Amino acid sequence: MVHIISADVNHDDRPDIIASFVSNLPDDLFSTRGRVDILFNNGNDTFTIQKILDSDLFVPSSAAAIDLNGDNTLDIVILNRKLPEIQVLLNSGNGTFTEQRNFFTGNRSLFMTVADINNDNKSDLIISNYDSRDISILFNTDNGTCMEQKNYNTDCNSNYVMGADLNNDDSSDIILACSDKSQILIFYNDGNGRFSTYEIIFTIQQPSYLAAMDINDDHKVDLIVTGSSLTEITFYLNIGNGTFADPTFPLAKILLMSIAVEDVNGDKKVDIVVAGPSSVGIFFNIEKGTFTKQQIHSAGNTPRKIAFNDVNNDNQLDIIVANIKSIGILYTYCG
Repeated sequence: MVHIISADVNHDDRPDIIASFVSNLPDDLFSTRGRVDILFNNGNDTFTIQKILDSDLFVPSSAAAIDLNGDNTLDIVILNRKLPEIQVLLNSGNGTFTEQRNFFTGNRSLFMTVADINNDNKSDLIISNYDSRDISILFNTDNGTCMEQKNYNTDCNSNYVMGADLNNDDSSDIILACSDKSQILIFYNDGNGRFSTYEIIFTIQQPSYLAAMDINDDHKVDLIVTGSSLTEITFYLNIGNGTFADPTFPLAKILLMSIAVEDVNGDKKVDIVVAGPSSVGIFFNIEKGTFTKQQIHSAGNTPRKIAFNDVNNDNQLDIIVANIKSIGILYTYCG
């Protein structure tokens, strides 16, 4: 399994799960095909699976659920790393997807994230293009038929990208992990969705995963980064105006497949959840960015990606885990 997201795509007030897969073709072990499934939430801890895309013309590397045509219904966007494009599946309104449209990006696009870049209250797409050494911003025009695109040069092979307001000017900036140059770059937003050249804010050996969230409750967005060893989580605390302190609070050494941040236990402090080779680990935020020791949970074999949602509508956030060949859910129970 490549990527997993959770959203209500059929307007039944129950969060569904969208999962993308890559598999080898039966007659050629060196060729691959991609598939996208929706797991519709039945409301009783069961799901109905529907395949919405299956093709040897694409290899999914990331996915998003956003409203692209202004009908207040979430559409699905799949990033294709086999061809320089995204594939858009427009939602007919009840969770069926009848149109597929392709928009071109860059070469070997590895990751996609969602942010309102130009402050028009519409979710835009930011894509890291590894081989073409740039990022693509696809602006949401609200009609689903075209997206305005702007590319910015990064001078590096980027494998991860995030959008977040790092300098408290109410505009989303872009943070980029450059694996070949061991750098973290920031493109600062001018407030209108335009960017000048990037700034190198710090170096870390072959950064692999990024997360952006206020972890020490000072109302400034901090950065959480993993490096080449995939065994350590490092924090870069935002000290104001988009500048960062030296790396602090490295967590215990563990093997990481991915990281995600969210307030898991409802105490209004951001926790860190990691997918390891055989389990899921949670670091609970105690206060001002100090964390508990890792709590280990089983959620299936070989967990790779993590998503969050209240799957069973009990007003508590659950953890959805994408394993290589299955999906696991860690339900949160308090009290």
